[in-house]
Amino acid sequence: MKKFQVLTNIPHASPTDPARRVVAARGCLWAGLCAALGLPHGAVGAAAGAAAGVGGGDGGWCGTVLVVGGAGTCQTGRRWRGVATPPSDSAGPPRALVCEGEGESAQRERYRGREAGGAPRVLQLARSSPAPRHRHKSPTDMMFARIILQALLPATFFAVAVGVSWEEWWTYDGISGPAFWGLINPEWSLCNRGRRQSPVNLEPDKLLFDPNLRQLHVDKHRVNGVLVNTGHSAVFTVDNTTRRHVNVTGGPLSYLYQLHELHLHYGLHDDMGSEHTVNGHAFPAEIQIFGFNSQLYSNYSEALQKAQGIVGISILLALGDLSNPELRLLTDQVEKIRHGGSSAQVTRLSLQGLLPATETYMTYDGSATMPACQETVTWIILNKPIYITKQQLHGLRRLMQGDPKHPKAPLGNNFRQTQQLHFRPVRTNIDFKNNPDGKFCASMYNSVHYKANNWKKR
Repeated sequence: MKKFQVLTNIPHASPTDPARRVVAARGCLWAGLCAALGLPHGAVGAAAGAAAGVGGGDGGWCGTVLVVGGAGTCQTGRRWRGVATPPSDSAGPPRALVCEGEGESAQRERYRGREAGGAPRVLQLARSSPAPRHRHKSPTDMMFARIILQALLPATFFAVAVGVSWEEWWTYDGISGPAFWGLINPEWSLCNRGRRQSPVNLEPDKLLFDPNLRQLHVDKHRVNGVLVNTGHSAVFTVDNTTRRHVNVTGGPLSYLYQLHELHLHYGLHDDMGSEHTVNGHAFPAEIQIFGFNSQLYSNYSEALQKAQGIVGISILLALGDLSNPELRLLTDQVEKIRHGGSSAQVTRLSLQGLLPATETYMTYDGSATMPACQETVTWIILNKPIYITKQQLHGLRRLMQGDPKHPKAPLGNNFRQTQQLHFRPVRTNIDFKNNPDGKFCASMYNSVHYKANNWKKR
């Protein structure tokens, strides 16, 4: 996992030095933060320099993050670009470089290096034209931006300066919650900019019947694995040494997928918890089973970055008096994983046994519901819930995010809000026209008509 750290006293770092690229990534962060908040390049400045411990305090100008070494590329592969800060003969520092865009500034100024008072080498621009003017913003806009910035910067500075990995830093609420995932880390930009994001709200009257959808098949043999409190969720991971892997085929899938792990999302109250919703109605919990395309990719991590890489099977959980027996194998272990980082062995779990007794489902193309929100997931939401008891939910709600000394907050409410469909179809194998109950349900099926051409030989 990448970590961000403070670098000082490196007067002559090589342009290819990985340490220089770590600082460069921080430059990307501040530039992206200002752009996301719509602030002029000049709103972070001294706080950034002071918190990062690399100097650059300048009275409040964004883009003055110091970078070590010569010209080069960001950690994300982008070239250095100058950020518009005051010219060196006015109040404020010379113009520094951060990772953003192409290799020249808007004024097409070339880069040159210079020593900065014995501090780490700073890349600066040879000034040939005045700094551009910024679009005027209303006092209300600026006040709102400052409020967000003041709330967001302390946690971001902590993650950067202390060396906390991004994986440890994100949460499901507050300034490290879903609304900010794509703003703070450039590698998570899909979380805010993606147009095929998950979860979504399922609207029955907008489902599209697809007669080509097949029955979903999941292997029925049992597997061993580990149930872990990750601090974000309760996750069951299938033992990699398993001889007979559990595979899923059929449904909307063109390839064979090997089941890899299971995530449990739930709420601290009965009226919330699931990530997917039906007509705006949330369930108290949701199980998500993930598998990777084992015909094209060698492991889950690789497949997560590639097209057709992941399948996500969503099982909604409703309150009932009698629980699903396979679910009990998991919830019986929750007392052993009460705190973040703790784990418990689970043996002979049937992932097929977790599925509800139905052959109908809904499917759409979406994303992972946690950073980095990769849009590589084919979602299958089963058209019937399984049941969980109040006692089981009570045990889950006792789980904490942190360790015993610093338990932090409860693990519950670990769900992302529903995302816009952006005109994606949600298909189903439910034939509304031939409903065995004899009831008519509205469907896009009724307004879609295809007719083959009858070509005649001439």
